[in-house]
Amino acid sequence: MKKIKFRAWDKLNSEMLQVSKLDIINGEVEFEYGDTLESKDIDLMQYTGLKDKNDIEIYEGDIIKVDDQSKSYQVQEVVFKDGMFCGYSEKKSCPWTSLDVLIRAYKIEVTGNVH
Repeated sequence: MKKIKFRAWDKLNSEMLQVSKLDIINGEVEFEYGDTLESKDIDLMQYTGLKDKNDIEIYEGDIIKVDDQSKSYQVQEVVFKDGMFCGYSEKKSCPWTSLDVLIRAYKIEVTGNVH
C-alpha cells in the first residue's frame, strides 16, 4: 500500500517543510517541528509513492530527468492530472506521460522542484 504523505513549500520563508498533520477543516498544516501555517501560506505537494534511481522520493512539483538511453534526456515536471501522477513537458508532442510508465521504462532522477 502506498504511503500517503506530503511536503510543503513555505511561501513566507521560502523553504521546503515536511508535513506531519493536515487539518482540512480549519485549513491548517502542522510540520515536523510543531509549527503550524495556514494553507494559503504554503504550496502542498503529495508524495507519489515512487522513488527515483537514487532512492529519492518523488513528489508532485518535482523536476525529473528522464534518461531514455539516447544521447539526450528529457526534463519533466511531476504533476497530478486526471487521477494520476504524470511527467509533463511542453516540448513533447504528447506532453503527459504516466509516472508509473516512466519509472518502469526509463531511469528517472529528481533534479529539483518547481520552487
